[in-house]
Amino acid sequence: MACYLLNTKKDYTYVIESVSYWDKDSKSVKNTKKIIGKVDKNSGNIIFKEDFVNNSGLKTIKIRGQEIDITRPNICNSSYSVPVTNLIDTISNTIELNSVDNSNQNNQLDEILDNCKVFGVSYLLSSICDQINLTSILKDVFTNIYSFIIYIIMYLIASHDSMDNCVYWIAENSNQQPSKFSSQRISELFDKITAKERNLFYKKWIDCSKEDEFIALDITSIPTYSKTILDAEFGHSKNSDKMAQINICLLYGEKTYLPMYQTTYSGSINDVSTLSSTLLEFKNINGNLNINIVMDRGFFSRKNIEFILSQSNLRFLISVPFTNNFVKQLVKNVKHNIDIADNYIEADNPNEIIRGVHHFIHWTNNDIVPISEVEASKTNQSEILHAYIYYNPTNAQKERQKFFEKLNNIKLLKINNQTNINKDSSFDKYFIKNGNNSLLLINQTEVEEHLANSGFFILLSNVKNSPQDNFNIYRKRNVVEKAFNNWKQHLGLDRFHISGNRRMVNKSFILFLTQIVYSAIYKKMLDNHLFKKYTLSNVINEMIKMKSLTIDNKQYIRSISKTQKDILNSFNIKTPNNIDEN
Repeated sequence: MACYLLNTKKDYTYVIESVSYWDKDSKSVKNTKKIIGKVDKNSGNIIFKEDFVNNSGLKTIKIRGQEIDITRPNICNSSYSVPVTNLIDTISNTIELNSVDNSNQNNQLDEILDNCKVFGVSYLLSSICDQINLTSILKDVFTNIYSFIIYIIMYLIASHDSMDNCVYWIAENSNQQPSKFSSQRISELFDKITAKERNLFYKKWIDCSKEDEFIALDITSIPTYSKTILDAEFGHSKNSDKMAQINICLLYGEKTYLPMYQTTYSGSINDVSTLSSTLLEFKNINGNLNINIVMDRGFFSRKNIEFILSQSNLRFLISVPFTNNFVKQLVKNVKHNIDIADNYIEADNPNEIIRGVHHFIHWTNNDIVPISEVEASKTNQSEILHAYIYYNPTNAQKERQKFFEKLNNIKLLKINNQTNINKDSSFDKYFIKNGNNSLLLINQTEVEEHLANSGFFILLSNVKNSPQDNFNIYRKRNVVEKAFNNWKQHLGLDRFHISGNRRMVNKSFILFLTQIVYSAIYKKMLDNHLFKKYTLSNVINEMIKMKSLTIDNKQYIRSISKTQKDILNSFNIKTPNNIDEN
């Protein structure tokens, strides 16, 4: 589907053909744009490119509601030229122009074409930036370029398109875009931002957005083909991409739904190695580590827990893998009495069956062992941690069934002497040969040992809480996973298509700022139950219909629908004055 736009760049107004298409990889709508003509400054006519007229198969196109005949035999400079001065009549019917002189129409044409804009999207998004104090903080830190940053944020949220088309989108969506806004200036922006400025922003943002809440900490890898990003190294890719990658670590508020801090690492550094350095960076910026963090098992190690315990006022909740002996012992201790009514845990999914209990852990430099409540009362409290054991009987049954199916398939392969069984050699311990007989028997002891932890998961903390509360806190950590998913699917960070370390860091910083606004929208929609009526894309598409016109430095809103008013009210944004209500 194609639409036709007018875009003023430097001294000329160009006609742009924008074609929308469905991108299977990102599962979103994208656009390709190309110049098909321009407005002649002297005649006020559109001069179309000859190849467009000859090859498009079109007779007319619609520009801002006006039907333009491209087949008229009025040729100028080997291109087809058609008058567009009748656009003034269309606009005049919507708004009363102040003393428009017909003899001066051509002089006013460029101004009218350039100033009829999509108003609703930029109004909505800039208002949200103001509400969360993002605008004021960006202005304080990036005095000369903050407006560029805000418009890039709006473009990334509203368009889901590549940065190449940012200039065209902004030209169509704002009456107030910064002067000299161009693709070159956007490219320069990724070189211009310094580490000092980023850290100053983080400090001001943390001070502004800090709440008494748990902060989810997680890391993701972004692949790249670039050979000039020094931090791009091969590592453990979570996306099975055989490419060099950069790791991005993000701290995200569970209550506010707002990202708080972000840092990048070389692709070869694994999750567990990033924890202490990330927290120390955060401490240097924030001034302290008086926070609550929640992490998945990828960050668990004895060294990391001991680092956390060495920091005053730092509270944590972390999932623990079953590679640790004290975890296996905890499961053995509760296995036969956890599935009772007193241990019921309420989950978001009514079909999910969860049981949960609390136990004490004695954590010392020499040993980590579960202890009873009586033993804990007699132990130095600085050496006591709290374990929360959860059991899902439905998942336990599914895990057993899946394992039995695979075990049986491998058994059949072995009996038939299939050559591709080498990749399943890890299953050899589950079989016993019956002497010289080729008959295979199942090693039931090994099987039951493997399945002993089915359906269980363990959380560890230095704060005593109820199993229900900690279950809720841990489940909410998916806000950071959703953020990473949004970056990759909607904000164009499935790959780093950029060169140089500095540009890579600054692009990820711009994405961090964009995620702040995106998250603020999501939280507002969640709190006001807007998801029952709209998706975020529906909201953006509705606001695209709100247009404005600037004549003689006065801005007029052409039309505001009831739906648009309802959306603005839901976001607690004042409805702008309009002249033509539906």
